Formats: sequence, structure tokens, C-alpha cells
Amino acid sequence: MKANLKIEITHRSTGAVLYKSESAANMKAAMEAAASDEADLEGAYLYGADLRGANLRGAYLYGAYLEGADLYRANLYGADLSLD
Repeated sequence: MKANLKIEITHRSTGAVLYKSESAANMKAAMEAAASDEADLEGAYLYGADLRGANLRGAYLYGAYLEGADLYRANLYGADLSLD
């Protein structure tokens, strides 16, 4: 059985922790939990994140840094992906 890691989603400029999960097995699970919890992920640093197939429905990702992130088949319905 894999041990869960503490995963933090941080702000791209300030490094401030926007969301922390101590039960997610990976970034995809942490992002799904954050979206489900309606967390404010404005400016999130998600460089290279593997979010394939993630359910990010309604996620607030305004100004998020998504370079290299894999969003193939991710559910982004209603998500705010606006740039600042």
C-alpha cells in the first residue's frame, strides 16, 4: 500500500500555499479535491502537472501557470482559466 504524501498547491508568484492535501496520492487527486472543495486556486503554479482525466469542474484557476501541464481529457466544464 502506498503512503499518501502531503501535497501543496502554491501560488506562482508568492509561493503561498493555496491548498494542502494530506490524503491525496498525487497532484491529480489533490487538484480534484481542491476543485471539489471550491478552493481559490488563483495564480496556482501547476507547471508540468499531470492532470490527465482530472475532474476540475468549476475550478477557480484564474491566472494559473499551466505551462507543460497535461490536461488531456480533463473535465474543465465551468472552470475559470482566465489569464491575469
